[in-house]
Amino acid sequence: MPDQDARHRVYFFFHHRAGWQCQFLEEDLRTPLSRALTFASAEKVTALVERGGGLTDLASHQALDEAITMGRGGVFLRLTEQQYSQLQRPRAFAESAQLAGPVPSSDAPGGQKR
Repeated sequence: MPDQDARHRVYFFFHHRAGWQCQFLEEDLRTPLSRALTFASAEKVTALVERGGGLTDLASHQALDEAITMGRGGVFLRLTEQQYSQLQRPRAFAESAQLAGPVPSSDAPGGQKR
């Protein structure tokens, strides 16, 4: 596993409105990253947080579950270099997102549901 200090710390926040609208900020909480995602299910939000290293203990799992129940929340992620570079540039939907895993046809990024 890569050294945790070599990972990029970014803030992932989400809210539910016509799907789960998800965005990313740099660690300074001011600079947005260019990628925004929309998921149809809360399970995809949970999977993204898990792949991004945001679920570190039972308390973080419970906090995420509560945020999803409330319909909004955020968490810091620790991303690999590859995951981070994918967030820095917009990509076509045809490419699969390595951060969230394969995206089913019902979960298109950028606010477009298929």
